[in-house]
Amino acid sequence: MFQSLKISLFTVLFIFLSIFVFSKIFGPIPFSVNSIQTTKTNMFQVEGVGEATAVPNEAMLSLGVTKNAATVEDAQKQINEVTNKLIVDLKKAGIDEKDIKTTNYNLSPRYEYDETRNKSFISGYTLTQTTSVKIRDLNKVAKLLGGLSELGVNDIGSVSFETEDQDKYLAEA
Repeated sequence: MFQSLKISLFTVLFIFLSIFVFSKIFGPIPFSVNSIQTTKTNMFQVEGVGEATAVPNEAMLSLGVTKNAATVEDAQKQINEVTNKLIVDLKKAGIDEKDIKTTNYNLSPRYEYDETRNKSFISGYTLTQTTSVKIRDLNKVAKLLGGLSELGVNDIGSVSFETEDQDKYLAEA
């Protein structure tokens, strides 16, 4: 056993001595280490779904009036008559003035083609005005919608039901 330990020690000593002599005669033993650098971008991605339920407590109406007239002034006069009646009616129903807003006003010429002169010309104008109305009492929605055509409103663009504190419910979701 002592003999085998002596042989092992001698062998290890011989290997180190051989490496030492080799490096003195031929120079250092060349070896290389490869280095790889990685960049970590978008290490992981998370997706999720949240839900919250709320009962709507207000309605948004988009109400439009479109009129055709020979002149811009006539179209504006017709639109103003209907819009003024609409605003008075809404205020009588208890809608605050801050909840009534004009959201679109569009004036377009109408063209006709004269075959005898082979030319187009402006035959009149089309004016559209859209008003957005916030109704905070949902019990008033049906009654207001029912009386709109009598006032001259000829485009009910949309009725959407919302909740007053949407941010609270978004945070909950």
